[in-house]
Amino acid sequence: MKNSESKYVPALRFHCLTPLYDLIIGITARESVFKRALIKQARLMHGQQVLDLASGTGTLAIWIKQQHPQTKVIGVDGDL
Repeated sequence: MKNSESKYVPALRFHCLTPLYDLIIGITARESVFKRALIKQARLMHGQQVLDLASGTGTLAIWIKQQHPQTKVIGVDGDL
């Protein structure tokens, strides 16, 4: 059995497209609609903490912090 090296595949498959990620997702996936609905559904209260796992470019974490400044928000993503 050969050891195969795992290769990371960035969002949109190519590193050169990473700067365009927010624009493309915003247009094609109605990102603001579902992320704002998710924030509303979470019913965050003062003092709570949020972990945004696989946060990508961090838009969800940023929007949570803007709407709930007292909430501690941590975003983690595997992309380099």
